[in-house]
Amino acid sequence: MRVKFNTISQVINRSNPAMSLPNTSIHDAYALKFRMKIKNSWGAAVTPEMEDILKSIEQIVVTTDSTKVNYSLSGLDLARRSAVSSAMGTDRVIDRTFTSLADGASVDVSFVLYLDEGDIIASAHDQIELKVAFLQNVKQGTGEDAAKKIELVDPECKLTIVENIPTAEEFYSKYGQKLELVAEPKVYAITTTCPANTEFTDIMDLPTGTLLGGSMVHFEGGTPELVGLIRTTPDRIELKKVDWDTMRAIDERRFRTKIPAGLINFDYGVQWQSNGVGKDAWNFSKGDVRLAAKTNNPLTIRYVSFEKIVNTAVYDKLYPFTQY
Repeated sequence: MRVKFNTISQVINRSNPAMSLPNTSIHDAYALKFRMKIKNSWGAAVTPEMEDILKSIEQIVVTTDSTKVNYSLSGLDLARRSAVSSAMGTDRVIDRTFTSLADGASVDVSFVLYLDEGDIIASAHDQIELKVAFLQNVKQGTGEDAAKKIELVDPECKLTIVENIPTAEEFYSKYGQKLELVAEPKVYAITTTCPANTEFTDIMDLPTGTLLGGSMVHFEGGTPELVGLIRTTPDRIELKKVDWDTMRAIDERRFRTKIPAGLINFDYGVQWQSNGVGKDAWNFSKGDVRLAAKTNNPLTIRYVSFEKIVNTAVYDKLYPFTQY
């Protein structure tokens, strides 16, 4: 199989927020180079925060055939994922720091983020589109300080596609004669809240209908004491209940890197099932399985779901899904 790196000449910016992507190959991954200027209009010296800059990349969306969403994430979501999945520990975008910026001064910022959660069979789709939405400001004052801001000036995104170009034999061996083995990514974020509680409590439904590969869960406003999964029907079973610090230690051992603060990762193909691919979420209903936590304080949760769109009948035959 030949690999081709294809940098697209068109640039995404505020005036042109979307582009159609070539559909003559297999899209293995997307590398997105962001460039922008950060201007201090706060009225005093400030030190920009990388998390705020990443949040200002409000949404990165890849769709196929106009209706199917393969990716829908923020810049901060991608930076967290890159920090977790890259064991090299080099140039972790999320860890970048800045020096103090005088009022009226600006600084140029550039970095690369990746969408790399599975193959998209571009040649099987009529249309593939990338959209990027930017906020106006990195930070905005409130109340009496509403006029204060750290501006996001002229942000742009340049895309490089990692394309796989297989032989016919390689293609049908991997994806099936009728594309029955295709497993395209569906990766998106859900924001919800977790109330304070005194018991290990279910707080959010897990998605249904797809192959659940895993999740990346960020807690803001503090950290819980326990995290895990609860099956609610036909009887309540704690599928996973783990001490927070222990779960983060497990993550760092697994990924061999420092995990960003407030973050944990679940691998449903290993930590819930034993098939290595994930959980058959087409075989349970909404509300049957829920994310759970025990926390002394109310928290905000950012749940990134790593799913695959598959032929469910074929996967039921191929993999031993257990129903606990």
